[in-house]
Amino acid sequence: MTMQNETEDQNGEKEVQVEIEDVVEKIMNEIDHVMAITVHHTVTHENIIRVNLSVFTSNVDHSGDCLGLFSSAHKIIIERKNERITIPFSTYGVMSGPCPQNSKYQTTIHMSENVIGTKPLALDDGLAYLRNKLENPEQWSREYGDPLDNVRNYSN
Repeated sequence: MTMQNETEDQNGEKEVQVEIEDVVEKIMNEIDHVMAITVHHTVTHENIIRVNLSVFTSNVDHSGDCLGLFSSAHKIIIERKNERITIPFSTYGVMSGPCPQNSKYQTTIHMSENVIGTKPLALDDGLAYLRNKLENPEQWSREYGDPLDNVRNYSN
């Protein structure tokens, strides 16, 4: 993982800045049997107030359980033009079957080859696509997105 940047926010509270890639790497290293990861960028990607990562796995007791991998001080860093924004995030475990999502509000960044009924999605492709989507919101105005086929091989 890359070095985490610890700063104080405007209220004097500690803030630990992390890259989305580091968050996903920690999820993949610490959670067994990850079938898929979908990132929910609420309200919209132009004015993000929070990011939620749904981790589809059989290793949670209840769907919607917080995975507890990060504290509330951790914020995801997004670079936009000459601006660096930090966004709070949460990671949740989900037991129900993963469904590929790609829209203005959510992006599947990983799909295991073990998921029946869909093709696998490599994490590198999903992360590259998500980063471009979040850093360049003016290019992404579609309510319902492209099929995941457009995300595959995105990092190439």
